[in-house]
Amino acid sequence: EVLLAAVERRFVTTQVTVSDAEVESYLAAHRAELAGSERIILRHLFRRLSVRAPQSEREAARAELAALREEILAGADLAALAQARSDSQSARFGGLIAPQARGQLEPSVEARVWRLAVGELSEVVETPIGLHIFRLEQRLPPKEVDPATARAVGRRQLTFSATTAARERLF
Repeated sequence: EVLLAAVERRFVTTQVTVSDAEVESYLAAHRAELAGSERIILRHLFRRLSVRAPQSEREAARAELAALREEILAGADLAALAQARSDSQSARFGGLIAPQARGQLEPSVEARVWRLAVGELSEVVETPIGLHIFRLEQRLPPKEVDPATARAVGRRQLTFSATTAARERLF
């Protein structure tokens, strides 16, 4: 292992160089990846249901959430209702959910909440763990990565790729 590390250091690691021009070219080609993605902030009211819950229990929970949804549409405070009536751990925060990027939510939820307008309330959404009502609170734009960090990430990625290629050629 010591000999292999020494050979790799002498014939691979020290032979790999990445120019500033290569880094700039990489950044131009991968700018969207480095910027991240849009995120959303949601608030929800949740009723937990067992996967084995009888249909009558599911229908009662759906009716309860539909009634709460009507209250919210009539002006009731979703945050206050979530604190008082939600089964979620987020209830103590008024049902507020941390910012979510695409792909982070359960698919049945994702399909609905990304179509909401800011301030819009979803219909009752069923998931494997229960029923929800969501409101889109805010859309957050993709984060801008500062140029120095972007260059460092690009240089590291290019160095890793070049080192891997050199190692494969050598061994």
